[in-house]
Amino acid sequence: MTAAKPKTRDRILASARELFFSKGLDETSIAEICKHSGVSNGSLFHHFPTKEAIALEIFVSIRRHYWEHVIAAMEAESTVPAAAEASVRAAFDFQKRFADEYTFMLDTAAAPWVLKHTTALKDLNAAFVERAMGWAAPYFMKGELPALSIHTFGALIFGLPQWIAREARAGLSVPDIEIVTEELAGLMRKLFTVEGK
Repeated sequence: MTAAKPKTRDRILASARELFFSKGLDETSIAEICKHSGVSNGSLFHHFPTKEAIALEIFVSIRRHYWEHVIAAMEAESTVPAAAEASVRAAFDFQKRFADEYTFMLDTAAAPWVLKHTTALKDLNAAFVERAMGWAAPYFMKGELPALSIHTFGALIFGLPQWIAREARAGLSVPDIEIVTEELAGLMRKLFTVEGK
């Protein structure tokens, strides 16, 4: 028995991902996506009105994968300090294990065509914020999690690894990621350790 042929939409997305990751979004044409995926122009435009619409779906998928990866690491821990450390480690792990995805996410996050779709991104972020807050609520109640806004918590846990990645991507610095990971993970563990708990 032969495997079913991937659906047209899935073939378009898989081909676009491969081309975007290898050539870059701007350097990839609709014609190349059609040729690579084996679909006609009309078929592609039936599923996606523009190249940016394809890229947006890929971008949202990567963000979902990233948040799932990091929050799952946090949820797997039973103490706040361990969860803070695990989240930082997971953020760096994602950068390393899924380098093409992370680079695409980093490079396109502030693109004008992405910023036109803030509702989809806000909905995605809201779902993960709700999940993170659900995890955090018992720790707040027990006084084991410092009273920080979700934005401050997020900036510390997720923002610092992203800042390091942006610096490296721009060629402004070439950090030893292993050292930075250990330093930030240790710092997060210490920062989120509540004295007397």
